[in-house]
Amino acid sequence: MQQDNVKRIRNLRNKLHESIKKMDWIQIRLEK
Repeated sequence: MQQDNVKRIRNLRNKLHESIKKMDWIQIRLEK
C-alpha cells in the first residue's frame, strides 16, 4: 500500500515536471 502511494506520487511529480518543461518551452517560443 505504502509502496503504491510512493509510485503514484513519483508518477504525478514526473508528469508535473513534463508539463512545466512544456510551458517553459511555449513561453520561450512566445517571447521570440
